Amino acid sequence: MVTEFEGREFSFFKQVLTDLAVATVGQVGNEMKRLMNDPAEIDAVLRDGAERARAIAAPILREVEDIVGFLRP
Repeated sequence: MVTEFEGREFSFFKQVLTDLAVATVGQVGNEMKRLMNDPAEIDAVLRDGAERARAIAAPILREVEDIVGFLRP
């Protein structure tokens, strides 16, 4: 990357960087629009994330409850 812009004016680098940022942020914006038009997919992603987080957290919480002395029903 350094050799590509070595000896060139900063304005050239700035333009390439701007184009890259616009292209990258544009993709994020397009994905946001797609997701906003599909609430069911958002719900599915959130549900999957919650299930994975619960699976990771459950054994840790049980261990903490045992250490603290919490009673379980």
